[in-house]
Parts: sequence; structure tokens; C-alpha cells
Amino acid sequence: MTTYTKKRANKIVWQPRIEHWYDVRKVKGTLPEKYKNKGVLEIYDDLGASVRYYYGSTTDISSPKTYIKFEHTERVKVREVRKNNDIHVTYETPIGQLRGKKRL
Repeated sequence: MTTYTKKRANKIVWQPRIEHWYDVRKVKGTLPEKYKNKGVLEIYDDLGASVRYYYGSTTDISSPKTYIKFEHTERVKVREVRKNNDIHVTYETPIGQLRGKKRL
């Protein structure tokens, strides 16, 4: 709140983005023992960190819609191919391809 009242802050706000880390490890069963039964917001509290944004947790880590809902016209085709621990995503658009890779 110090920032909004234009007062001098005595520390820097720490806002790590841990949602993807949390979701992947939860699905894979590799969360650290002390976080196995905790939600992501509880982990932020434990770390003394500030939440930058929060979309909620998901177990669907194989989709381009994991956190943010992407909407496409029928002119855009989305293709996903899983190879071992990688998911290769290709967006075919009228003006070209956009490719990305997610690692599990």
C-alpha cells in the first residue's frame, strides 16, 4: 500500500510467478514435501511473497488454454504434439505459423 500512498518504501515487493511451477509439479507428484497438501496461495504466504496475479489452478497442463483462455477464429488451427516431456504447439494462421514448446 505504500506505493499507492506515495510514501517511501522500506523494502521491494517480491512477486514471483510460481503458478506454472506449482501446477506442473502437482500433476507430476514432485512438489516439495511441505507443499504437497498446500494450495498455491498458501505457498505464496509461506514464501512471504506477494501474488502478482492468480488465475486459479488447473490440472490440464497440456493445453494452450492452461491459464488464459485463447480464442481463435476458424481460420486459426492449433496443433499439439507431445514428445516425451515436451509439448510442441503450432498455430497455423492465414499469415504464417507460430510455434512454441512447453516442458512438463
